[in-house]
Amino acid sequence: MAAKRRSSADVRAELLVAASHLFATRGWAGTSTKEIADRAGTYETSLYTHFGSKSGIFTAAVVEPFHEFIESFRATLATDHDAPEDALARAFVRDLYGTLEKHREAATAFVLATQEPEAREALSAARTALESVFDDLNTSGRARAEHLGIPGPGRPLTQRLMVGTVVAASVFAPWLFSDALDASKSDIQEAMVEMFLYGITDAGRARPESPKR
Repeated sequence: MAAKRRSSADVRAELLVAASHLFATRGWAGTSTKEIADRAGTYETSLYTHFGSKSGIFTAAVVEPFHEFIESFRATLATDHDAPEDALARAFVRDLYGTLEKHREAATAFVLATQEPEAREALSAARTALESVFDDLNTSGRARAEHLGIPGPGRPLTQRLMVGTVVAASVFAPWLFSDALDASKSDIQEAMVEMFLYGITDAGRARPESPKR
């Protein structure tokens, strides 16, 4: 029986999964486009058709999870215009942490590449793509603020630090949260929400009840 022919979208998705895995486990220099194509069960020419170059597929692999998060969080902002800030903070953490958990290898690949001089060009392209993600996040927050007549979403630097905190908590979870800590995924997310909303001190904090699930 002949194997089912894959759609172009399926091949692209499988190339991204293969690239994320190889870049995360072997690094930039230790990964070739042929190995990525072989792991995805397709031809190297297919990789070049979809992404143009090794740098192109690296950028797509490490940035795509952030685009996925932006679309999810944007939908939350669009449907919950009047949601309180704590609810939006929880949605921000939940959406980003969940997306990165699903694509942990992509985030790991980016972190590893920062230690490789050979990956400088690819990292530059990825950073440029990430700039548009941060711009989208800031624009979405400001649109909501204008709609409600409230202060904006804060300085871009603060937003990036929030993203960085969630990325670190996801990528380095095996090292940060040992079994001895006995912290569930929801505990970790709620701790980040509280830190974003109230800072790192308990002084004078009126801690809201965690949402019931």
